[in-house]
Parts: sequence; C-alpha cells; structure tokens
Amino acid sequence: FDVASRLRPTWPEPFSRTAWTLATCADPSQRNPAQAVAAGLRAAELSGYGDPSVLDNLATAHAEAGEADSAIALWTRAVELAARLGNASLVRSVTARLEAYKTKVRDEGSDKGSLRRF
Repeated sequence: FDVASRLRPTWPEPFSRTAWTLATCADPSQRNPAQAVAAGLRAAELSGYGDPSVLDNLATAHAEAGEADSAIALWTRAVELAARLGNASLVRSVTARLEAYKTKVRDEGSDKGSLRRF
C-alpha cells in the first residue's frame, strides 16, 4: 500500500486499505491506531468523504484508537451513503460493525480493544 500511495498520491484506496490493516491486523504488535487514523483521514479527504467503504475503514481506525464518538458517527454516515448508493451488502456489514461496537462499548464500559473480530 505504501508504494501505491506514493505512485498515486491522489488515489484514496491504498490509504484506506492501510487504515484498515493498521487497525485490524491479526498481530497486535503490528497495529498502529494513530497511523491508521491518519491514513484513513487522508483517504476520506481524497474521496471527498463520499465513499462509504473509506468511511467504514476510517471508523474502524477511530474505534481501534479508542475514539468511540468519531467511530460511531463515521459508521453511521457510511451506512447512510451505502444505502443511498444501493449497496445493501455494505449496509449490512457496516451496520453489523456499528452495532457490535456499540454493544462492546456499552457492555465493557470501554471503547478500547481489538476490532479484528468485526
């Protein structure tokens, strides 16, 4: 993703995928929530905040960084955009992540923790 983002610095996809990878890597030592949020923000900016997949990945990065309010707001926006675009599959997957995260925050009283299972 690093090479792709250098070759096409105005393309949001490599930044978005980097955000997801840094937020959800199976190896916790490879996760970097701060860098995930930075990459996700860049992707969102490049997409004009209009790509629900990009917003989903950015929300996941915020959640991994412990920023519940931002994560929930972005997932909610991603669901709205995906619905408007008629992408039912994405609506279902993002809604599932959103609801699972809300439950986790409510039940654990914490917004920290791995999102890998989502």
